[in-house]
Amino acid sequence: MKRACWCGNARVVEYMLKNGADITSCTNDGDTPMFLAVYSAIKKSYAYDPACINILYNSGCNINAPKSHGYTPLHLAAKAGNADLVRWLLVHGADPDRVTKCNKKPVDFAIKYGHKKVVSLLTVCTGDETHQQRTSPGSQKIN
Repeated sequence: MKRACWCGNARVVEYMLKNGADITSCTNDGDTPMFLAVYSAIKKSYAYDPACINILYNSGCNINAPKSHGYTPLHLAAKAGNADLVRWLLVHGADPDRVTKCNKKPVDFAIKYGHKKVVSLLTVCTGDETHQQRTSPGSQKIN
């Protein structure tokens, strides 16, 4: 199951879930199936296809389940700057206010790496205008 999610192989994930695979299983590093599928979607950004993510979501996978250090799939997508994936996660219930163990929200990673479109998406969801200002032209710092 973990390898299928890591590779983004939607057909194998679907088959395994239908045959009793544990949707809550994690890797030794704390990666959830959803986290692995999001990572796979980011790797394949040239051909964005949320099929594996959709299958996991529709099977009841917790979209906000964090890794051991507190990163969620939304943190990962925001850090990568994948606006399509961030939008999908937000529409499907990802929590933009969730913090890591270092007290960082997804928007903090988008700001740090200069992903203005992702910052805008996350700012709209949280209503926190201060993040938008931190990435506007003329601001001293992005992070």
